[in-house]
Amino acid sequence: MPRSSAFCERLQLAPSASPYLLVTSVYPGAGVLDRYPDSFPTELPSFSVVGMEGKRADEINSLLVSLADQLVLNNIGAFNPRQEQWWRGLERSYESVRSSMVGTAKGFTCKIKTPFFEVEKRS
Repeated sequence: MPRSSAFCERLQLAPSASPYLLVTSVYPGAGVLDRYPDSFPTELPSFSVVGMEGKRADEINSLLVSLADQLVLNNIGAFNPRQEQWWRGLERSYESVRSSMVGTAKGFTCKIKTPFFEVEKRS
């Protein structure tokens, strides 16, 4: 089983809808496939995943560049990823990218799951 398939299985994501951008507050296990599933956590305490099914490389690149800009503008580095404020900053960053990339952002999905809140958005 490829490592990406193991991540998809554990996070209940369809491999056919990849690629995904995964952000988490903890490293998601050793990822050693010969010890799967024991090398992956049963559940991540906080994570965000952006699905980019069917997107061209230039669209994905545009999303990542815009997201990086928004993370800096939202000063997300000043917060702790174990706190709600960090995840809300990530959510604001995704929302800014989504609204600024009206045509290009169509088809991206975003899910954030934390102990503080859970949200899923589709463009």
